[in-house]
Amino acid sequence: MFCRFSAVRHSAPGLLLLAFCCTTIAQQIPQVLVTATRMEQAVTETLASTTVLTREDIRDTQAPDLPTLLRSAVGIEVAQSGGSGANASVFMRGGNSNHTLILLDGMRINSATTSTTALERLTLDQIERVEIVRGNVSALYGSEAIGGVIQLFTRQGAGTTGLSGSVTVGSRNTKSGNVNLTGRSGDTRFYLGVAGLQSANFSAIDPNTNATTRTKVNPDNDGVRNTTVNATLAHMLNPRNELGVRFYDTRGVVNFDNSSAAAANLNTNIHQTRSFLTSFSAYSKNRILDAWKSTLTFSKSTDSLDQTLNYNWDGHIRTDQRQLSWQNEITLAPTHKLLVTAESSSQRAESESTTTRFYPARRSTSWIAGYSGAVERAEFQLNLRGDRYSDFGRANTYFAAAGYNITNQWKLMVQQSTAFNSPTFNQLYFPGFGSPNLQPERAKSRDFGLQWASGAQLLRLTRFRTDYNNLIQGASVTPFLAINVAKARVDGWEANYTGQLGGFEVRTNLTLQDPVAIPEDSVTGAQLRRRAKGYGNVGVYRSIGAWRFGADVYSSGKRVDTEINAFTKVELASYNLVTLTARYNVSKDLYIAAKLDNATQAQYQLAHGFNSPPRGLFITLGYQPG
Repeated sequence: MFCRFSAVRHSAPGLLLLAFCCTTIAQQIPQVLVTATRMEQAVTETLASTTVLTREDIRDTQAPDLPTLLRSAVGIEVAQSGGSGANASVFMRGGNSNHTLILLDGMRINSATTSTTALERLTLDQIERVEIVRGNVSALYGSEAIGGVIQLFTRQGAGTTGLSGSVTVGSRNTKSGNVNLTGRSGDTRFYLGVAGLQSANFSAIDPNTNATTRTKVNPDNDGVRNTTVNATLAHMLNPRNELGVRFYDTRGVVNFDNSSAAAANLNTNIHQTRSFLTSFSAYSKNRILDAWKSTLTFSKSTDSLDQTLNYNWDGHIRTDQRQLSWQNEITLAPTHKLLVTAESSSQRAESESTTTRFYPARRSTSWIAGYSGAVERAEFQLNLRGDRYSDFGRANTYFAAAGYNITNQWKLMVQQSTAFNSPTFNQLYFPGFGSPNLQPERAKSRDFGLQWASGAQLLRLTRFRTDYNNLIQGASVTPFLAINVAKARVDGWEANYTGQLGGFEVRTNLTLQDPVAIPEDSVTGAQLRRRAKGYGNVGVYRSIGAWRFGADVYSSGKRVDTEINAFTKVELASYNLVTLTARYNVSKDLYIAAKLDNATQAQYQLAHGFNSPPRGLFITLGYQPG
């Protein structure tokens, strides 16, 4: 089923820290999640590889934004071109950055021009939970889900009316805060939260990279400002029917460095982006029959970015998306459920610069059918999906998985799935590059897993392989139009353990993979850019009275990249990062926390030529009624 795997000998020395003799965890195992099947399911029963990061995990790690939080998740690598707010990409199980689908309360927020999401804009003050499904789940979610899905659930109202909030100050003139009002009045619950972040950061590009860079880069700090508003209103008509609306809006201003700008006096140029991401949804949850649960959701989102050069307009990109979904869950028996879903969506983009402009649009309709069930010791999941796009036609995908409970603690799992990734609007229509006749990228994935679960402990070992076909890249000779030619293969192992024992809590994970291009890239060779052959994380926490202490170690092997100016092959060194945290509960509701980021002052790069954050100390004062 799998080809020979040889990544172990390439792994970073720091990965020895991730041995699975660890005895404890950073959280209690969540009881249910929804992303793996689109229906509620116990986390130990999921056949797909999943991770859930709760509000408590976010508070423990004190991560300010989504890229920082995702570093601790198994199977995920993050590349970022500078400090907080700088452009960030995520690579899940070695796939490309546009092979991971990002959902916000079920709404797609990937850009239609690039198929990626501006992760750097998603601060965590208004996020309640993050569910991650690793591996190909295109049969559940369609395009972009080849590598997996990351679904963000915003904070919502519950319980009695009350206020909560926190303020943080720290290195690089960082200031952030949030205030939240939540509660219930009769059968109506509500939530309103506002959050803000400001940091001076540092110069994004290292001016000492080479002589060419020194003449082009403005050495000033590339700061960030960000504001987020999140609101929810839900009303129970009766015990079987609920109506609700959600609103989420985040806006930011980020300075960045551009080493390839062509204007004069490059070392004084000021590059800046102003952006916003807005999502709105209205839903109706109805228990039509005892065995029939129906959810009708209308969602719309806008992702907009304007770029300026020396405060003059220099470009505009915008994506508008609308989505109508009718999902039906039918319980045939206590351990047998059917899923029947119909979706309709539309995308419209605006891409404007001083030299190019295009305004593409597409519509799509989809149906999803699924079954999840168990017969004695055996568990099954089958999903079928059909998509029809206005610009390239049809795509059909499937996901098939089975598990067998050897004992009450041990389970074997196997799955196979197919996927597609629709061409982006840039690949279809960008002047001088786009090709309107492009076909979707395709993939086939196979997983084999072994799981041990006992109480609050969970250990999972997975062998995975994904073969990519029809990948889109620019032609190597003029005209440099996008064409379907490339292939890739990612073959690997991942292991993760969470548990609690002896007063300690630990979460640890390790990924060993061989991400290769077929044929080899003409510049970087076989290994895919910015993806290591070995990486992982271990987090250890301990509560002592009113105190809670934590330490996280992040480790990655070497990666290949393209040189920032010459665009030749370059190697990014392996690295180990250490983050230390502490929290003291002044009272039941009031706490003070501290984080020492990059405690060992490690020098490393996630993208060639771009600086990464140095050591930083951050102090938080928070009020959270219990």
